Amino acid sequence: MGSAIKYFFISVVFILIIGCSNHQVNQTTPSMYSTWDIIEKTEAMAPKGLKGEFLLTIKNSGKQSSRIFLNTQEDYRDRRNITVTVLPSFQQAFKAKFNVDIRSYYEDKTIRVKGEAKRMKVWFYAQGKRTQKYYYQTHIVVSDLNQITVL
Repeated sequence: MGSAIKYFFISVVFILIIGCSNHQVNQTTPSMYSTWDIIEKTEAMAPKGLKGEFLLTIKNSGKQSSRIFLNTQEDYRDRRNITVTVLPSFQQAFKAKFNVDIRSYYEDKTIRVKGEAKRMKVWFYAQGKRTQKYYYQTHIVVSDLNQITVL
């Protein structure tokens, strides 16, 4: 009978130890960055990019060639601007699903963008030729509808 009590107490102690242990669940929730955090981090990491989910409010947009640009500032050249570059594959899927203008759909909305933010060098051109002048922009390229969610 003594060994049965001994095993009982050992079992109780074992259960208490497990129940009181510091158990952490490994959650991999992506980091969310402010606009300025994105700009600072991509500058520091250049030429590498910053992967994550980004909350952005789109204030303006533009189009050049086959790409659409969603901007967080009225002036896309503003240092505080982040540009979401929308590739043709995204545009085609968007049109098939929503059949509305992408630019007007996203303007004045807050979006969550999944992707990689990178610091990009943008060259100035004069009379069709590249000059020696340039500036930097922060871009996030999207090619898949799942990369943008309107909040």
